[in-house]
Amino acid sequence: MYTTLGMDYALGLRLPSVLQRRGLQHLTVEHEAPLSVGGPGIATIMKLSAEQLREKYLSTGVVTEDDLDTYGRFAEDPHTLGHLLCDGRGQRAEDGVRALFCA
Repeated sequence: MYTTLGMDYALGLRLPSVLQRRGLQHLTVEHEAPLSVGGPGIATIMKLSAEQLREKYLSTGVVTEDDLDTYGRFAEDPHTLGHLLCDGRGQRAEDGVRALFCA
């Protein structure tokens, strides 16, 4: 699904090399996981989104029905925490231009 949309679900892992290839130096890359409990709120929105995208996720061949069902159970469980963000920063040496990337 992501590939057909031109998206890279693993971009956060490759972010440092992507920024370096663009001539950026003094890099920082941060991954953070704001805590969001299962149940009402953001977890419900994420679960509903996954349900809407179910067929697209399954068509990738990477995600199974069991994966999506498990995700739904975790999203409903108030003892589950999760939500991941990634950002990267760098500066080009030749002109001092700074860049920020968030995913």
